[in-house]
Amino acid sequence: MNRVTRASLMVLLVALLLPVSARAQSTQSIGVRASFGLDFNAMSASDSFNAVLGSSQLRGFGAGADVLNVWKNVFARVSFSRAKKEGERAVVFNNEVVRIGVPITVTYTPIEIGGGWQFASIGGGRFTPYAGGGLFRLSYSEKSPFAVSGEDVSLSKAGYLMFGGVEVPVAKYLVVGGEAQYRSVSDAIGTDGVSRDFAEKNLGGFTMRVLVGFRR
Repeated sequence: MNRVTRASLMVLLVALLLPVSARAQSTQSIGVRASFGLDFNAMSASDSFNAVLGSSQLRGFGAGADVLNVWKNVFARVSFSRAKKEGERAVVFNNEVVRIGVPITVTYTPIEIGGGWQFASIGGGRFTPYAGGGLFRLSYSEKSPFAVSGEDVSLSKAGYLMFGGVEVPVAKYLVVGGEAQYRSVSDAIGTDGVSRDFAEKNLGGFTMRVLVGFRR
């Protein structure tokens, strides 16, 4: 387990396993933020996704909830998103990508659990930054109609993430925000297909998330 993964686990444990007595000492009451998001994912395996989908970017939709002020400014979160894109199966021949006319649908579904720290508001109280990390379980599939045995891919694998963002209130309970994430799912691909040809193994990448939520 690398250092980043250990750090993410520590954040998660602090956010979720704080004793009740410690929560009672907090000067702020526990709150909840529920949100809907639009994700723009830039995949680490850019050459593989470009070969099959014509783009290394996946757009997804999702939702989540944060429990705020679990202890002081610590928050816990759970969220999920789903991205789907259609393309065409491909092979690499003489270092050139050749599409073979077989349609393919790629589905990318991460479920996240984690926590972080909400910092003091800035800009006259209009902007509240935060940062954190955690773990996620990725469900990933590649499916084609009339696929022969071994062509389709379906896997579920754990990874870690780090994130930072800012929240902006726009009404009494309504907030909007933006968030940047880095995700890593090591050794998830790279054993066959174009990912083997390009020596790409990670199904993570960078994500920009736009959020609209309700906070109490």
